[in-house]
Amino acid sequence: MPRDHAALGERLGGVRAAAHYGHMPTKWAARGLVPWDIDQTLLSFGGLVYETYRTVFRRVHGAEPQVMPDVHGRTDHAITLELLKLHRLPHEDADVTAFLDVLVQVFRTDLPRTGAAALLLPGAKEALHTLGEWPIVQSVVTGNVRAVAELKVRQFGLDAWLDLTVGGYGDRTGRRADLVAAAIGVAQQRYGRTVARRTVVIGDTPYDIEAAVAHGVTAVGVTSGAYAAAQLSEAGADLTLASLHDLAPVLALLAGSA
Repeated sequence: MPRDHAALGERLGGVRAAAHYGHMPTKWAARGLVPWDIDQTLLSFGGLVYETYRTVFRRVHGAEPQVMPDVHGRTDHAITLELLKLHRLPHEDADVTAFLDVLVQVFRTDLPRTGAAALLLPGAKEALHTLGEWPIVQSVVTGNVRAVAELKVRQFGLDAWLDLTVGGYGDRTGRRADLVAAAIGVAQQRYGRTVARRTVVIGDTPYDIEAAVAHGVTAVGVTSGAYAAAQLSEAGADLTLASLHDLAPVLALLAGSA
């Protein structure tokens, strides 16, 4: 760890995180929470998301979708609900759940074949490793349903630094703010209330930023997706990054020195 990063880590608590959250004791002395967005923040799956939705639509409804909703920064629940409405199809909770169940099946089946096109974004693994040296719980706040989120991060070994049991997932809601609330709530149950004292949400869309702002926690935008720094700042980002290569500003926020 670079010297300045180590010094900031000492300010935050000076304990080293375990290598894998699966072995972390429930009352581990966590002093902060960093929920990451996945798509276009840590990983890029290119057109795989749209293609997966088209495949699921064909399997469930036996036809090609005529129009596709925007997927950027949205939850799988919200995307599915809009897709069904656009095609004037039944869209009760049971219909959305059935569609998402097939989505998981398709993603699990196709990922070994299509995942070769997926990319680990610059600095992502290094950023997770650096924060893994801090007394911080790292997890995800993602629009993906949990099973798909787990498949994605495990493909690149990122789950070594993430406690996926305290994430916020897009299975049941279209509101990203609900995902942040879910992650904070479960993290506090597992690690104690002090874990949320310093919470920093990191994502690439205004939806990620607005969700953090809605709960009064720090929001960091990364311009690795479709949105520029100005758009992320306008949404309320406390900080914007061009990439994850330089985490010093994020560490300063976590240490309370920014």
